[in-house]
Amino acid sequence: MDSKKLLKFGILGVCYLVIGLSLWVTITYLFFDCTFLGFAFSAGYPAVGPVVLFLSVISALIIIRFQFTRKWKLALIFVGISGFLLFSACIPYMALPYRIAEAESQMIATYGQDYLSLSTANMRPMPYSLQDAFYGMSIDDSLYSVQSGILYRDNGLDQFHFDYYKPTWGSGPYPVIINLHGGAWVLGGPGFENVIPFSKYMASRGYVVFDLEYGVYDISNISREIGGGELGTLLQSVTGIFTPYYNHSYTIDEQVANIGYFTKFLAQYNATYEADLNNVFVMGRSAGGHMTSVVTCGYKNAQFAGVFSSNITIRGGLWIYPPTDMSLMKSALIRGNLLALPPPYNYMLASAIDVVLNISNAPNNYDKYSASKLIESTPVGDIPPIMIIHGEKDNLVPYVEQALLFKQRATALNLKCILITIPGAGHGFDFIFPSPGGQISAYYAERFFALERT
Repeated sequence: MDSKKLLKFGILGVCYLVIGLSLWVTITYLFFDCTFLGFAFSAGYPAVGPVVLFLSVISALIIIRFQFTRKWKLALIFVGISGFLLFSACIPYMALPYRIAEAESQMIATYGQDYLSLSTANMRPMPYSLQDAFYGMSIDDSLYSVQSGILYRDNGLDQFHFDYYKPTWGSGPYPVIINLHGGAWVLGGPGFENVIPFSKYMASRGYVVFDLEYGVYDISNISREIGGGELGTLLQSVTGIFTPYYNHSYTIDEQVANIGYFTKFLAQYNATYEADLNNVFVMGRSAGGHMTSVVTCGYKNAQFAGVFSSNITIRGGLWIYPPTDMSLMKSALIRGNLLALPPPYNYMLASAIDVVLNISNAPNNYDKYSASKLIESTPVGDIPPIMIIHGEKDNLVPYVEQALLFKQRATALNLKCILITIPGAGHGFDFIFPSPGGQISAYYAERFFALERT
């Protein structure tokens, strides 16, 4: 076989592989989003869908050209595959104008002329840009500085640190963003797992950002307590990659207490870090979004008396794909929303919620650590404005149960609450920062912060 034929077969092989992988990814994204791979693909598919489409169409054209020029029935199969991939890749984008219009309507209804006349010269000019999707969102590195691993607490068992992002322009004090990492309460930490580009972007726009360690619950303890076996071993192997080492296993109430300790540290050393205590915002993703929801709705609630500093004023909470009702989260895990786990693993995972909430010692913690319940026990005037950003295809923290239902409850209580919905996006949609979810999050977050700060 000569070199030209070898090259032809090699190219065709690559093209078949591209189409096969594209079909696999797309079908998993559309129909099997409760599985582990579906969960991963739903986070990134809206961002990479156009690339998948481009490569697939080029591959189909090459195959038709070299193999099926005179076999029109077979050629139609690849045309159909390309059409399916085209339609699938466009699904998140077809809904973008509607969801952006919905977000704009909420912003105007909530803020009126203040939103329409807001000075946005230093902000993103539009919610979504194809140019930024392909070339990345520009962040001027000269406009911020970063210090990592700053100690804020030593409790005798563990030390807790934060990463500090500060503008290099203007003069302080600067408005504050406390950024809380996700990780299902059992893994995660500052840095990569907490979308570094977002912290850099907000620092470049004039905010000091504090990306915290606040402790996690030890997976090995959960494994022993619920009989996790192989599931616990698997989760332990993941934890070691993404989580700082802790000697103690921190339940959710202890994690919140550590965040509260940081607010007191910040109040004491605000001059050192050029922090404006009168303009503090709290934000987080996933489990960090849950922590943010508790801080937002609970920092003036009597159940958390003495936990948070009384010398800071929280102006708003930015909750990104947050659990807002822990009882419903447990139900979702039992249904197998996470990784499509079969019995008994789904029940084991659901039992882990009991463990990290310390239910055996505090039976009321399901309500105490659910924002959906806290808004009913906290005076409306003591709850700062809330912005929730959630993917409508999120089956890990279900969109309807955790975001839409909370929005409806908050609205019924006359709370200021805005829900930004990211079409076609699953959990973790903003980890690819230039994705539709990443861009839209940055666009509305900076406007939310600007409108609420004094």
